[in-house]
Amino acid sequence: MEGGDLIFMKKEWLIIGAIALVLIIGFFWNKNNNPQTQEGENVPESEEIIVQQDGQLVKKTGDVVQVLSQEEKEAKKQEIDTNLIDATSRQLKAEPNQIGSGNYKSIYKDGNFYEKIELTGMEPLQKGYYYEAWLKKSEGIDQTISIGRVEMNGDSGELLYSSKDDKSSYNQVLITREIEDGNQAMGEIVLSSRSE
Repeated sequence: MEGGDLIFMKKEWLIIGAIALVLIIGFFWNKNNNPQTQEGENVPESEEIIVQQDGQLVKKTGDVVQVLSQEEKEAKKQEIDTNLIDATSRQLKAEPNQIGSGNYKSIYKDGNFYEKIELTGMEPLQKGYYYEAWLKKSEGIDQTISIGRVEMNGDSGELLYSSKDDKSSYNQVLITREIEDGNQAMGEIVLSSRSE
């Protein structure tokens, strides 16, 4: 092989190497600056919810739980009531062999989902039991999520809930009687709405 051919081959490999390097740098630059182009790369913002937990109104953002002060609780209650003013009130009816009734309103508005549930004529709870509210989506695969404990006062109760995540596709509300046993599975259904 002559010297000229060797120099030409070295230049060829240098050019190929330079092109490969530019392509690699371009790929990683694009990946870092456009994370949405890579499937599964996007990490959604932590959902922020307001929910009742252990008799207190709390704000949850991801794994962080912050108990709201009385003033914050009243402000959040006012916000939820104000946003639900035009929402349609729907009924909760007792399941067979259960007593009580209720109504609920929900709306997704200005980037927030709001839910308020009110119960009346409920069976008094024995020590170690509580009522819990759930949203259920029955289109496609059934999905059910807890939205917290109902705050009871005698045979009446109320639950306030708000979320940055739109839960409008959950078309049913269920109220269950739960026992303080740490089990997160759904207990006995005592009230329910009808699928919309």
